[in-house]
Amino acid sequence: MDKIIEAFQGGKLQIDFISLTLVQNSTNKPIEYRGAGYIKQTENDGLTVRLYSVETKNTDFVSDFNSFGRTKPGTLFNDAGYYTLTGTSIDGSVWTAQNLLPQCSWLAGHLWLTKICRLRPA
Repeated sequence: MDKIIEAFQGGKLQIDFISLTLVQNSTNKPIEYRGAGYIKQTENDGLTVRLYSVETKNTDFVSDFNSFGRTKPGTLFNDAGYYTLTGTSIDGSVWTAQNLLPQCSWLAGHLWLTKICRLRPA
């Protein structure tokens, strides 16, 4: 844990995950992304996650793309607007972040779709 704190304080935190899951906080068909990836500290001390999604439930690229225009300025997010990120790092540690409002984009890869999200707590 000391190495993680030192990396964060130095602005160079990166945690590699053998398993990452980003799940919408919804009881009715929650959107899910599963795969490997990493969390990395940005230049302005934010965090970004790259999830190499090999399994996606209740959404696809087109649905995600079309959802960007649905949010209206000044609207409060309901519970289903938030997500929970859970991952197992390469050393076996389990990490969880709840009530995230991910701002995501897709990158098409050869064998997977990559979900890149800036993370910010609610």
